[in-house]
Amino acid sequence: MESKVYITGIGIITALGNDLSENFSALKEMRTGIGKMSLLDSVYKDEIPVGEVMLKDEELIRQL
Repeated sequence: MESKVYITGIGIITALGNDLSENFSALKEMRTGIGKMSLLDSVYKDEIPVGEVMLKDEELIRQL
């Protein structure tokens, strides 16, 4: 059985950017979203590089 798929929109929030165009630009420019923790609180803050979404929960909720 063949099914059709319709894409009606696209969205993305990552450590590279807060929308599709920011993410696409970062990928084209070969920028990384990996670095030192700045928002998360961890005993490993200075030891492990991470990819953080640079928005707080309240900011993410407003984007819904």
